[in-house]
Amino acid sequence: MEVKNYFAFTAENKPIRFCTAYLYEAGTSNLVTGLTDKNGNPIDNPFQADKDGLVQFAGPNGVYDLRFKSSLRDYRIRVSIVDTPALLAAAATAAEAGSQAVESAASAKRSEEIALDANQIYDSTADALSNGVKTVVITAPGSGGTDGQYIVPVTGTTGSGGQLLVVVSGNALAEAYVLTRGTNYTGPLSADIDTAAGTAGAEVSLTLAANRGVGQRFYIPSASATGFYDRYKVNAGPVAVLEKTLPAQDLIDDIVATINDRDDVDSLLSISDFAGLVGFLVRQNGSILSPSYNIESDDGGAGVVFADKFGFVGFEFSPTFGAVAPKFSGLDFDIESSRHVDFAVLDGFGFVLFTPSGFSAPPSDPSQPAENYEARNARNLALSAAVARSYNASTASLSAKYNHFVYYGQSLCTGFEGWPALSKTAYSDLGNLMLGNSTRPDDKFSADFTPVGVSTLQPLKAVVQSNDGSTILSDAAVAALTPGAGNEGESPDVGAINFSRRQFLDYHSLSQDGERRFVVTNCGVAGRTIAELSKGADPEIYNRTVDACTAVKSIADSESAAYQIPAIIWMQGEYDYIFDTPQATYKSDLVALRNDMIDDLCSGIAGQSRPPAFITYQTGAGYTKDDQNLAIGMAQLELSEEQDNWYLATPVYPYTDKGGHLDPNGYRWVAMQLGKVIHRVCTLRQGWRPLSPNGLTRDGRVIVIDFHVPEPPLVFDAPYVVLSATNYATKGFRVLVNNVSASILSVSLLHDTMVQIELVNDVPEGATVAVQYAPQAGHGGNGNLRDSDPTIASENYEYSAGNGQYAGANIPALVDKPYPLHNWCVAFHLAI
Repeated sequence: MEVKNYFAFTAENKPIRFCTAYLYEAGTSNLVTGLTDKNGNPIDNPFQADKDGLVQFAGPNGVYDLRFKSSLRDYRIRVSIVDTPALLAAAATAAEAGSQAVESAASAKRSEEIALDANQIYDSTADALSNGVKTVVITAPGSGGTDGQYIVPVTGTTGSGGQLLVVVSGNALAEAYVLTRGTNYTGPLSADIDTAAGTAGAEVSLTLAANRGVGQRFYIPSASATGFYDRYKVNAGPVAVLEKTLPAQDLIDDIVATINDRDDVDSLLSISDFAGLVGFLVRQNGSILSPSYNIESDDGGAGVVFADKFGFVGFEFSPTFGAVAPKFSGLDFDIESSRHVDFAVLDGFGFVLFTPSGFSAPPSDPSQPAENYEARNARNLALSAAVARSYNASTASLSAKYNHFVYYGQSLCTGFEGWPALSKTAYSDLGNLMLGNSTRPDDKFSADFTPVGVSTLQPLKAVVQSNDGSTILSDAAVAALTPGAGNEGESPDVGAINFSRRQFLDYHSLSQDGERRFVVTNCGVAGRTIAELSKGADPEIYNRTVDACTAVKSIADSESAAYQIPAIIWMQGEYDYIFDTPQATYKSDLVALRNDMIDDLCSGIAGQSRPPAFITYQTGAGYTKDDQNLAIGMAQLELSEEQDNWYLATPVYPYTDKGGHLDPNGYRWVAMQLGKVIHRVCTLRQGWRPLSPNGLTRDGRVIVIDFHVPEPPLVFDAPYVVLSATNYATKGFRVLVNNVSASILSVSLLHDTMVQIELVNDVPEGATVAVQYAPQAGHGGNGNLRDSDPTIASENYEYSAGNGQYAGANIPALVDKPYPLHNWCVAFHLAI
């Protein structure tokens, strides 16, 4: 039986650990029997998810409802089980036996369960030829519903049995599907979605069509023999013509039962669905065709060509069976070689469908952990894909006239030493705004937010302010600043809002949008701990955020325009590393600060019901301290994994800097990364996790770390330390055995998502072992691990001699090229 893998998620796309799972017959509350685990051992129903929210099970072929239940969420999804290896084996056997054997196999192996799932069994020929529900289209989404999935019956003047599956998201009707078509319907049709889902005003348009049309087949219980079915084909008229009577016992597949003789002269064998649509075709020249890929002989001498449906070649085999490309990977299956077999086809989760020797997994390697690396890699890929596909329905959308992004933190938030400014020209097509003539206020350290120059909204651009913040410096004055001057200039707000806005307009196919504007204010103060930035501190720097939001809201009110705060961006932690703030203290303080900002700014001033996205970076590089196991960086990582609507966008270490604070390109570079994440979370409504560890194992001297990789595969690369690309011998990894650094023999990549560390010496029995990435010891808070994200930034790295930039910023590998937007691994400390 096919092993299925599903993950349970909260509405905020966080895994639901150890929740209860139920598998029901579709559209009922009847629990399915005969379930097994991935090793074929019987399991109860209901059953339990693991620590990652993963359930794995196998069962009879069919269509079912999978329910996840916990105190966090209770919801259902529709799933299907098809035993692919058995189906392929049956198809191969039938093809080899020829057309007469095919018909015989079809008679002997009719799957009643699969046919039922395909809705092709009817009580009578009249029911099969009668009208059922054909399509459903949402005409009004309504409002006020409860998010979830609902089954809604369809009513007509006559007829019964039709059902819709509707999905409510964001309190409105988002999706609707025909679940069962029903029989004997006459119009008009209706479905009471309001009552079922609570979506007041939701409406759909329904159409009718014959359940089985000309050329299609169906089945009814045979009147001549108990346990048999009569198969009919619909001919012109329409009229149902009896073709044969089939047994219903001990039947395993539907593919064999749907192998038809075709009229195509070039067709040797075809596999089609019940509607006659071909899903798999073997031609007389040996080519194999399907809707997704083709396998054909190549007259040019390559031997065998694997190509997609458009003819683009994925890989070829030469006449001597040498692979021109060693591996082909897709969302649905992989074809690859390994140390175990020369050739294997795997599904999307890494489970082997077949090898040249049959439909079984390769033999285990005693040198590997019990779970082989291929399966672990596939599991990591599945987890990462689930993050990208998850939907953020919780945070405020970008729907107001003024969408206010609030930055808060310390020096790396405010652009300390970020001179000269690079983003000096406002983009009129973007229409982004700031309060006054800078995103920052006119005093570097005050507890209020007084705009620079004017109190109106101005086009967004970067400026360099005087050391006290009161005035804007000329280009000549900026060029004359001495190295190390603490003037605030290019900061991580302007580039982020410009890039996210550019993506927002592109996503909506707009050149401009005057009805939805982005506004940003930067309320940070350099050199402050989280306690000093929290509500109630003396002086109460927190009031800067209140002042800025009150001012922008007042402008919106004067225009009778909508105002909201879709995201708060937090960039702080360096001083808490310096003053050794404990990890638990930092976590509790930051949660309290975030909650205060939501209460005071979002609920209070903006009056919005939905919270903002809370987006952070990870403090690191030269500020990292190892003595509390990377306390601040780990606090920030853990909060992003534990808290709803909390997103860690990037570590700070890979970007160019001036020896602690970033340089202007470094600030704009990290801004591009922030803008990418803002777009994915706020516009695309996707889930987000940074490149970070899923877990790790140790087998003797070998440690293997599994990673969430936003864009596989993993790559070792050189981050910029000050202004130099820097590689480290152990790629940023450090292993502690009984709290002492252990000598590392090698660090290497495994597959797409894993890193292997091999130690020089054996680990004493009973010793404590922990792994650090990007620690201060030996690495200065940096590391060499990133993913392969191909996102192209909207801005290029810039260098101009004589404008105040340091000479070392003239880096040929970067100048006049878009900032690379790979996702770099966050710093971490994990015990084994």
